[in-house]
Amino acid sequence: MIAWTRVRLTQWGRHCRGGYKTGYPTQAAFVNALSGDRCKHEGEEMPADMQEVQRAVDMLPSDFRQPILKFYTKAGPLWLKAVQLEMSRETLKRRVGIAEVKIDQYLEDYANASV
Repeated sequence: MIAWTRVRLTQWGRHCRGGYKTGYPTQAAFVNALSGDRCKHEGEEMPADMQEVQRAVDMLPSDFRQPILKFYTKAGPLWLKAVQLEMSRETLKRRVGIAEVKIDQYLEDYANASV
């Protein structure tokens, strides 16, 4: 089940970043700056399955929420994310792993309660 949770977290992170990146902008940056929208997805409602993941992430203690946010919603190498969070790579990996288990449990509990 944890593998499926990681897939859902990856999809959620991609949505938070603004969808699939192709390397080419859909609009010029100055157009977005003038419109007030910084990302294409801003103002759009998050799909229900991603809202479940968002609720699970929001329930995490901040010691685990910040690493999971950085790991799944920000691009860049793991070492850089660890430096930005002022922790070692090993600590970041450990906290992400613990957070994934907590999120997996929350999603499983939520699914069982819905049935």
